[in-house]
Amino acid sequence: MAAYASVRRRATGPAGGAAAIQTTRVGRLAFGLCLVAFGAAHLLYTEETAAMVPAWLPPGQRAWALATGAGHLLAGLALLSGVRALLAARLVTAMFIGFGLFVWAPQLFQSPGDHMAWAGNAINFALIGAAWTVASSIAEFGADWPSLRDAKPEPA
Repeated sequence: MAAYASVRRRATGPAGGAAAIQTTRVGRLAFGLCLVAFGAAHLLYTEETAAMVPAWLPPGQRAWALATGAGHLLAGLALLSGVRALLAARLVTAMFIGFGLFVWAPQLFQSPGDHMAWAGNAINFALIGAAWTVASSIAEFGADWPSLRDAKPEPA
């Protein structure tokens, strides 16, 4: 959220254009790399990931571990390439919200004294904010990611 506020300030402040576009581009690429790493971890450590999925969710814990791993990986690649980046950012935001509703929030009720449940919720909340921020910045600055030479010059 703070990163988004910084981008908004830079986009509307005296510096404007080029700095905001550069900051947005770096944020999108960094988050894309994180999502690729998350996806790879889900796929490489499927059993460990599946153990975190509630057993009552159909079609099964392993299926959800693989599906969310693929979702992370594809969203990361979309953000890195810029192809369907806005859709990917919005879908990964929805996925993180789903994690909060189906995985992390129920753990708070089952084990309110478990620090891992609180930490998982906090991390997931931060990921929701990051994904939402990336989606908002893509929506604001466009999916075509204009080059710096197309931005208005910063005053001296």
